[in-house]
This record gives sequence, C-alpha cells and structure tokens, in this order.
Amino acid sequence: MIAVGPVMVNPVAMEMRAAAWRLVEKGLPGLLLVSASWYLFHLPCPFGRSPFAGFMTQSMLLGPFTGIGVIIAVVRALHGNLWRWGALALIGVLPLLAAGSRIAILAAGGAGCFLVLRRKPVLGSVLMLLFVATIWSFVTSGKQEQAPPPPPGSVMSGLARKGIQNDRDLLWQARFNEFKSSPLVGVGIGMGEGEGVERDSKGNIQIEPGSSYLAILSMTGSLGTITFLLGIGTLIYGFANNQRKAPVEKDILAAVGIFFAVHGVAEGWILSFGSPLCAFFWLWLGNFGDAALPPSVSDFRRSPAVRPLGR
Repeated sequence: MIAVGPVMVNPVAMEMRAAAWRLVEKGLPGLLLVSASWYLFHLPCPFGRSPFAGFMTQSMLLGPFTGIGVIIAVVRALHGNLWRWGALALIGVLPLLAAGSRIAILAAGGAGCFLVLRRKPVLGSVLMLLFVATIWSFVTSGKQEQAPPPPPGSVMSGLARKGIQNDRDLLWQARFNEFKSSPLVGVGIGMGEGEGVERDSKGNIQIEPGSSYLAILSMTGSLGTITFLLGIGTLIYGFANNQRKAPVEKDILAAVGIFFAVHGVAEGWILSFGSPLCAFFWLWLGNFGDAALPPSVSDFRRSPAVRPLGR
C-alpha cells in the first residue's frame, strides 16, 4: 500500500508508480496473445488449477488479468488504433472465457458498458441496465442443482460447469457475522471465523473473504470502511475534474477502476497482501490518485530539478 498506493506523494514515488503502470499497460495485452496461444495449442498447465490457467497458478488469476488486458485493448481501439487493438481484444476474449471466471467476465462487461456509455449515451444506458440486472441476478440467485458436465476442452466448459448460481453466499454471511461481532474496528486484517477460514499446520489463518467490500467491512469495521470510502470518493472527484491527463490514459484508468469495482463484489483480494491482484489494485489506485491531483501538486513531478527514472 505504501510502495505503490496513493500514500506517498513525492516525485520519486510518483515516477515509480507511473513506470510500473506503463509496464502493466504493455504487459497485459501481451498476456492476451500468450494465453490465447496457450489455449489454442493445448499447452500443458503445469502450475494451474482447472478449468484453464495457462502458465499461471490458477484460473482465478488468469480471468481478471486477461479481462483487464481486453479492456486496455478496447480503449486503445476506440482511440484510433481500431484494427490492431480491436483484433487483440477479440483474441483476448478466448482465454477470458476459458478461464471460467464469471465475475471477471461480468467486470469486463461493466467496463465495456462504461466505455460505450461515454460515446453513445442511449445505447450505453441500455447496456448498463442489462448489466446491472445480470449482476443482481447473480447476487440473489441461490444454489441450484448442477447441470450435466459440458464436453471437456470446450471454451465455455468452465462457465457451463458453474452455471449462474451464487456460490459466495456462505462466505458473505460469514463476513457479515464478523462485522456484527466487532462493528466499530472489525476483527483485524487477515483475521476471521466461519466460512472461508482455515488454519495451516502452524496455526496461521488463511482466509478467502469472498468479497473485497465485505473484507473491508469485516476486517476494519465501520471506521475503516467509512475512511476508505471517503478516500476513494475524494480521488474520484479529483479524477473527474482533472483534465491534464491524456484522454486515452484517463479512459484506461477509469475503465480498469470499473473492472475492479465489479470484480471486488465476489473476490476478496483488496487486503490480501501478497496476492498479485492486491498489488495490482493498489498500483492502479496509486496512479489513479496521481491523476486526481490538482495541477499545483502534480506539476512538481515534472520539475527540471527532478530527474525522471530511466532517463
């Protein structure tokens, strides 16, 4: 949080965050090509868990990373590089679907609706209403009988196996119960009881929160949640009113933010320090915060007295 998040506002920290974000913007679209080739050529997944993880440790990491890569490609396609980036976005849909992460697909859809809404408000509004209805259906649907297994190797096999039922309801209820037990300050980061909590041989707690929003609520309580929301709200206000960022870079930051906002509903990475998704979120938030700074603050990173990293 301190290294890549929006905590430190000084020339070195801002330049480091910007350099790391540039690597992300280049690396994730490249991941789309690698992952699509991995799937098409039926390469082995030596470290991954089903249904398809490529060279990553699990499909639940591949899903969000390819989803964000698709969003970056779509933004760049909309800003003038239509054929090259548009083709890459279409190619990236293949590993996104094969990973079988429903919430990653929904998050990519939400970010896509946001991008359409900015350019075609009527069509974007219709798509957004359909998207919200889909999210609501996922959240409220209970467990159902599992459908017969789809043909193995199908790109839709992971999604068909999971169906549309919500398998996070017990995790969510456990986080609500933790919040009720300590509503003011929460149970502590990385702590919990009930569903999703396990202890290893050394007695250390391993927890799957099931939601980033509920992780903040249960682990930091009302004080932490209100503080976090106020901080995010301040950054969003500053970002929306700051016109100094290039339009394409601003759209990428905004669309990735929409992705995280949706993905966090059913994945609890936000306080899972050590998780690649956690590091990626705080890196995004650090760059989002830098883009929200007023000119009087953000200009000092361009001061002649400051030698940018890598130059």
